[in-house]
Amino acid sequence: DNYDANATDSGNCIYYGCIDSSACNYDPTANSDDESCEFPQEHYDCSDICLNDTDSDGICDELEIVGCQVPSADNYDPSASDSGNCIYYGCMDVNADNFNPNANVLTPGSCIYFGCLDPLALNYDPTANSDDGTCIYNVADFGCVLPNQYSGLVTGSNMNILITNNFTSQIEIISDQAYIVGLTNSEMVVGSAPISQGEVTSITLWGDDQQTNEIDGAISWEEISLFIVDGTNLYRILYDNYINYSENQTSVLNDFDDFQTICISGYYTQIPVYGCLDPLASNYIVPIDDPSIDVNTDDGSCEYNNDFNCEFPQHYDGSITGINMNILLTEEFINSLPNFVEGAYIVAANSENTTFGSVDVFGSSVNALTIWGDDVATPNVDGAVQDEEIYLYLVNGYNVYNINPFDSLIYINNSMHIFQDAASVSSICSNGVIVNLGGCTDPEATNFNSSATDEDGSCIYAGCTYPQFYEYHDDATFDNGDCENLIIPGCTDSLYVEFNPLATEDNGTCLYLVSRILELELLETSYDSLLLVSEPIAVDLYQGWNIIGYTLPYPQNTAACFDEISEKVYIVKGNWGFMYWPEFGFNGIGDLNPGQGYQVLMREEVDEFMFTNMNGFRIELNETVPEWVNDLLLIHPNDIKTLAKVINTIGQEVNPEAQSSGTILLYLYNDGSVEKKIVK
Repeated sequence: DNYDANATDSGNCIYYGCIDSSACNYDPTANSDDESCEFPQEHYDCSDICLNDTDSDGICDELEIVGCQVPSADNYDPSASDSGNCIYYGCMDVNADNFNPNANVLTPGSCIYFGCLDPLALNYDPTANSDDGTCIYNVADFGCVLPNQYSGLVTGSNMNILITNNFTSQIEIISDQAYIVGLTNSEMVVGSAPISQGEVTSITLWGDDQQTNEIDGAISWEEISLFIVDGTNLYRILYDNYINYSENQTSVLNDFDDFQTICISGYYTQIPVYGCLDPLASNYIVPIDDPSIDVNTDDGSCEYNNDFNCEFPQHYDGSITGINMNILLTEEFINSLPNFVEGAYIVAANSENTTFGSVDVFGSSVNALTIWGDDVATPNVDGAVQDEEIYLYLVNGYNVYNINPFDSLIYINNSMHIFQDAASVSSICSNGVIVNLGGCTDPEATNFNSSATDEDGSCIYAGCTYPQFYEYHDDATFDNGDCENLIIPGCTDSLYVEFNPLATEDNGTCLYLVSRILELELLETSYDSLLLVSEPIAVDLYQGWNIIGYTLPYPQNTAACFDEISEKVYIVKGNWGFMYWPEFGFNGIGDLNPGQGYQVLMREEVDEFMFTNMNGFRIELNETVPEWVNDLLLIHPNDIKTLAKVINTIGQEVNPEAQSSGTILLYLYNDGSVEKKIVK
């Protein structure tokens, strides 16, 4: 820029331009600034491209506006460039009549609960805030709400109950549309079945499908109540031993203890008094034997202290199985336990918290605990199993203690233990609050226990546990029915004779091209005919549960198909819970259907069983009840009190006739009782 054509000696040359290297128009040849530098906008480069644009939407991260982009939301922001939390105002209580499933922010006072608002009405609802005109002042107008028949999911897990004709013959049933229905304590219908007087029937109780978050069936060991709906009449079946839901359990109801009439001709036999029926709830009102005041119908209004989270082991209410184990609790042992309150008891349970024995200890100095074992004469497990570990707990009012033996307590049939040393106990619950509870603390596990304080390694995870399926997961410890797509090895190339249209994985068995075989005329029949050639499929049925498919392309009578092995079959269950029970002459399945799977419980093994063409042959069964069912109420031989053993104070078995005068002996009886005698 300062070039001089007349110069004879070299001087300093000047080159004007932008000499700032951070400028967009930086000139590396310039040595003198001419104030022409141009710089990019903040957050952009010289090409007007964002320096930071994580989501590549053309808007720089520093200039993004976060907000709700859903026009239907209550906080919709049309200027938002990045998605933010959307707000939907409304009622979030699922029990409200205007519950809004999309709401995520509760609008105060927005929930509507329809009901009768008049305190003088028989059906006054203290939880309602909007009168629906249903107030009833005359008991004759108080209509009965009948439980509906089961219309829920076929969840896969279920429990079956056979109801004998001896049971139904004791009930006067009028309607030909009568049905028996099973309800949980929360009044959820989990199963139903038609019922007629003097006729055998069976009811399937469906369990909770653990693949979904909502409770849609019975939970393990949940108490089930049975009702009979006969037209507009409603009856409840009462029995001494509760029915507790147990997956894949089968049982027989041959008799009942009492029958409670709830509704006649569509009206309650007594006025329902709604309220809380749980004595542990803070709003429980103790009955005063006044039927017009005492609560007789639970309305779900029970309130609890949020800190009250202890679940107390229950008294043993099972049967006297005849097989047991005895524990003598000496005075030194009992005196070392925390001071008893009225009603205190010691209970024995397994790792699944199933109770097998209990004894009241309040006011006692010496006592004995009987732990009842499983009666192997019945198919259901109704007691402790041989070599099973047993845990002892002291339930003392609202406190629960774990009694820790010096060695593991293992159940052994007809064995005896003497606890003669001071006890070692640890607190589980204090004043109804869990202070030390082992359990699964992983929220991802199926059996996650939010109340657990210590991880005990018991976590189980749901998933497909069969490696024959694509969904198989080696971390799964509990099969939840995710197994859907079976891995079938075979030839997957349709150009080969060995082609299997069902194969999902090629295993290298494709050997002979169809075109080549046809050329060599090695086949005497056409390729289409060759594909139709098939042999019956034989399967081995093992003792216990089996899952098999019915492989024939046409339906056939279930009893006819299993006739040759019926004496070895305990029960066959179909996809909808219907049963073929040969022992009782009961075929609730009817015909086996092509493509359907069936569960088969075998008494003993059968090799190479196959379904064959019965040519229309059918076997019509007559429903009968084996004699052993009718004899269930006979007194068990062990109900007769007999002397089992005589021991001295150090636990040695002795002959009482050979002992010297003044010796203290303990007489142990088969029913678990103990007597102390002094030799004269």
